[in-house]
Order: sequence, then C-alpha cells, then structure tokens
Amino acid sequence: MISQKIFKKPLFSITKEDVEAFFKTAQLESSVLEFKSGGVQIRDVLKEIAAFANTEGGLLIIGTPKETKRTLDKHEDSVCLGELDLCKSIRNKESLMQQVATGILPFPQGILIHEVLSTEGNIFFIEVPQSISPPHQVAGEGRYYVRIEKNSVPASHAIVKALFFKTRSPVLHVSIAVAKALDAHRCVITIDNASKFPAENVGLHVELYGVNDVKDDTQHFTPRTINNQLKSIHSAYVNKGILFPGMKDVKHTLIVEGRNAPYVVKITCWCSGAESKTKFWRCDPETHDIKEYNLQSEEDILDLQSYIATEELPIKLD
Repeated sequence: MISQKIFKKPLFSITKEDVEAFFKTAQLESSVLEFKSGGVQIRDVLKEIAAFANTEGGLLIIGTPKETKRTLDKHEDSVCLGELDLCKSIRNKESLMQQVATGILPFPQGILIHEVLSTEGNIFFIEVPQSISPPHQVAGEGRYYVRIEKNSVPASHAIVKALFFKTRSPVLHVSIAVAKALDAHRCVITIDNASKFPAENVGLHVELYGVNDVKDDTQHFTPRTINNQLKSIHSAYVNKGILFPGMKDVKHTLIVEGRNAPYVVKITCWCSGAESKTKFWRCDPETHDIKEYNLQSEEDILDLQSYIATEELPIKLD
C-alpha cells in the first residue's frame, strides 16, 4: 500500500506525530498521492477518490498543511510543508465512508479509511485501490475523473469509453506433478489464478497419450480408441465457482496406469473473459521428470499424431 511505503508502518498504526514529522520537509503530490488541508469540501474528496479508483489507485490524506509555492530544482511547484491544517468538517470515518458510498457510483470496493481524531481537529487517510470495475462517477456532478500526473481531471468521452470496456482478464497458470502410487502413479493437476481479478467458470480439458488407464474421483475420464488400440484417455471438467486472485485449486488427482514409459499430457484451461490456453508435458513415471513443451505449429501436431499411432514419443519431445 502507498501508506506503508511512505510512513514505513501499517496504515492503521500511523499517528499524528508521524504526519507532523513527514511534513517537516516539503512534500510533493504525485499520481498516487494527494494532500488536502482541513477546509476541504466533500465534493473534492469524492473527486480524488473516484480519480484514484479509475486510474492506478492512491492515497488521499486530509488534514495536511496548506499548499505553498516553492522553487525546487529550479522549478516552481506546489508543496505541503509545516503545521498541519486539521480537518473539522468531517466528524469521523463512519460519516466519511457514508458520504463516499452515496457520492460515488458505483461504490469503489476495497477502500480503507484510517482516522486520527483529536479535539483540535482530525486527520484522515483514505487508501484507494485500483478498481476492477471502472469507471466510477461522482454522483452529484455526473462526471468521471482520472488521475493525470498530480491532478484529478474530468475524463474525456474516449477515456470513459475505454474504462467501460477495459479488459480485466484473469490469468490462469496450470502445473502438474507426479508421484509413485503402488503399481501406478499419481498425476496432480493444479490451477493458479496469478492475476488481480477473479476467474469465473474455470474449465479444464485433459488428454493423456501413451497410458493404459486413468482413474480419478470424478470418474469423468473415458477411453478413446484409435486403430482398434487404446491410445488416449481424455476428460472434460468445469468448475462453476470462482477462483479468486492468488488462489490455487487442485482440479484433478489422477491415478495413471502406463507401460513404465514416458507419456504426454495435454491440458487446455479456460475461464470467463479469457482465452483458452493449451500446454503439453512429457512425464516420465520412472524418474518423475516433467518437461513442458509449447506445441503450436502443424509440424508439432503431426509429431503428436505420429506418437499416437506408433506408441513412440515425438522427436520434439525428447
């Protein structure tokens, strides 16, 4: 979080003394940091929050020193320095959150508010994450704002349109692992949501080439016969739930019965809002070695088809 980077401590541990020490030196605003002195109007607070949510996220501090002009590096700029101008117009974080909830549409999720209250006045820290459902509008104005450098400015029609259709696709990673299991061995397939966005309707299609039989607890695997011989066993599985960011979900634990020879695993995974991806692995049941291959060309596919027909691994997989 921005507050952690600035004050070197968790947001809800920041004190008035920390803020006073921070402004003993001249501080500049940035694309992710905004200062407001105690006399700020609520409409300006809503504008900054909406702009942060629509752009990269950021930290708004209310109750800072008033801005003054200073020359820094031969350039005149607005800085905040010195005595705090504490806020008296906002009573507490509950009343502030209520005004944010009714003043910004839709309400930006994930906002954190830390308050430092005193009889002289209050300080508020508002940590705003980048929204996964932009754009957000300041309700009383009917306007959308974005953050450009140090300023929150009205968004153009083109920017608003882009925000409405902004792609927020999950990123799914698939991995496999093998382990010995009596006369067969286990092949564990895991899906990891490596993005910041939830993955809905996660699905898998699994094919194994060069094995005799496959068993799993869902019993979805069915054999496919080629040239009157069992060459491939495949499965389709769909999870209608949600895989949240950072979560890993084991979709299949397979008991694979083979010929003690290397075999190929092909996995295609997909979810709502993202394109399907296909990967191939060569698994060795004797050594438990796994090697991933990116088979995309027609030549690669022909090699795989050749393997199915001859029970020999494609040259490209050696």
